[in-house]
Amino acid sequence: MKSYLTRTMALAGTAMLFFSVASADDPIDQRLKAVEKKLQQQQQVIDSQRNEIRELRAELDKGKAQQTMTRDEVKAVIKEASVGGSLPSWLDGLKIKGDFRLRYESIDNDTGNDTSRVRYRSRVGIQKKWDSGLETGIRLASATSGSGSPLTSTNSTLGGSFDNDAISIDRAYLAYTPEVAEWLWVTGGRFANPMVKTGILFDSDLNLDGLAEKASYAFTEDFELSLLAGQFILNQGGKWNQRYSALGLPGRRQRCPHGPRQR
Repeated sequence: MKSYLTRTMALAGTAMLFFSVASADDPIDQRLKAVEKKLQQQQQVIDSQRNEIRELRAELDKGKAQQTMTRDEVKAVIKEASVGGSLPSWLDGLKIKGDFRLRYESIDNDTGNDTSRVRYRSRVGIQKKWDSGLETGIRLASATSGSGSPLTSTNSTLGGSFDNDAISIDRAYLAYTPEVAEWLWVTGGRFANPMVKTGILFDSDLNLDGLAEKASYAFTEDFELSLLAGQFILNQGGKWNQRYSALGLPGRRQRCPHGPRQR
């Protein structure tokens, strides 16, 4: 009986070992393990991406909080300035403008005496618009010093044996647009040329002395008619040496359907 039990247990152990080996070598089981391994790897990738998304959201929320703080600080500064540190009311409508230009010029003469020079132009001006429709302005500009220099030019040539360049009053004017007649504009003094400027007729640096008036009427937003008149002082000499000029110029402004305004 004991021998029979021993042989029976041995056969059972051999069968279990056989089934175990067969199960380990089963291709389906291997594929399942491979799929499980891939799923684990993908799950690790998903967990990593979730952590990265949490970090990005945290940084985004932090940036929004900082931006909100910055806007609140700006509002606080503006409020403080409007309450206790506001500028005087007479500075409203005040503008300060200026520009600087530096360039090299090469001049070819027909005589063969070619020259070159380096020139600069510097301008700074103040403009003030008042509530009553009045506008005042003054502008200073560089100028070439020395006898025989073109007084209308605001360009100065470098290399003048260490001489200081001159500063000229380029503009000084008053302009007025009545509140009851906004279609009318009047200016006087030394002001920018209100006439049509071309490369032949007027230089862009030329400012005129005298008076100018402009009346305009806008029929529509895209069409306007105007009349410009000017009385200019050309030479203020002695009793018999005074020269004046008067000009009148009609104009129109029209917006083309596929282009800029035309005058």
